Amino acid sequence: MLLRRITQHVQNQNWFAVFIDFLIVVVGVFIGIQVANWNETRLENQLSADFTERLRDDIFEEAWDFEYMIEYYTDVQQNAERVLADLESGKQLKDIDLVIAAYRASQINIITRRRSTYDELVSIGKMDLIKDQLLRDTAIAVYEFPFYDSIYTSGYESKYREIFRMHIHSEVQMALSIHCGDKNVEPLDYQGIIDSIDYPCDPLLNEDLVADAAATIRTHELFLPYLRLRLAQLQASLYSLKNYYPELTDNLKKFRGAN
Repeated sequence: MLLRRITQHVQNQNWFAVFIDFLIVVVGVFIGIQVANWNETRLENQLSADFTERLRDDIFEEAWDFEYMIEYYTDVQQNAERVLADLESGKQLKDIDLVIAAYRASQINIITRRRSTYDELVSIGKMDLIKDQLLRDTAIAVYEFPFYDSIYTSGYESKYREIFRMHIHSEVQMALSIHCGDKNVEPLDYQGIIDSIDYPCDPLLNEDLVADAAATIRTHELFLPYLRLRLAQLQASLYSLKNYYPELTDNLKKFRGAN
C-alpha cells in the first residue's frame, strides 16, 4: 500500500509527499530496530539474571564443599599420623584404636561437583552474562581447579587403601564402615563437617578379630611403606588446597553462608 502510494507521488512529482512517505518508512524501520534491540536486551538481561542466580547457588555449595574437603582430609591425615606413630615410633595405641585409625586413614570422600551451570555458560560462550566480577572469577577458578579430582584419585588408587582392604578381615571392615565410617553431613552444614570422620566410635567387634587386624597392620611388611606414601600424598594435597591458590580460598570464604 505504502509502495503504491510512493510510486504515485513520484509519478505526480509530488516530492514533498515522497519525502513524507520516505520519512515514515525510515521512522518505522528505526522503531522496529529499537523494539527488536529492546527485546534482545530484555531477554539477555533475563538470561543473565537466571544464570547468575544459578551460578551463585552453585558457588555457595562449592564454598562449603571446599571447607568440607579440607576438614575431611585433615581428619584422614591425623588418623594416618596416629598409625604411623604406632608403627614407626613405638607410640603404641590400643589395638581397637589402631584398627579404627588405620581404617580412617584409608578413607576417601567423593565431592559432588555442581558445575552444570558453569559448563553450560562455557559451552555457549556466554560467561560474559555473569556481570558480577567476583562471582565470575571465583567460578572460573573453582571449576578449573585441578586438585579436587587429584585428591580423590590419589586416595582411591592408594596402595595403602588397597592393602587394608585386601588383608583385613571382611567382618572387621563391615563393622568399621557401619559404626566408624563417614557421618552423613547435609550440604551447607558448616558445623557438621567438623570431625565428620574423626569421632569416638565402637565397632562392636570381638577381641580376637581386633587383635588379628592390629597384628596384621603392625607386622605386614607393606603396611608401613604404603602408609608413608599415603601420608605424603595427603600432606601434599592439603598443602596445595590451602596454599597454592590463596585468592581462590579468600573468594570462596566471601560466599560462605551467604545464601
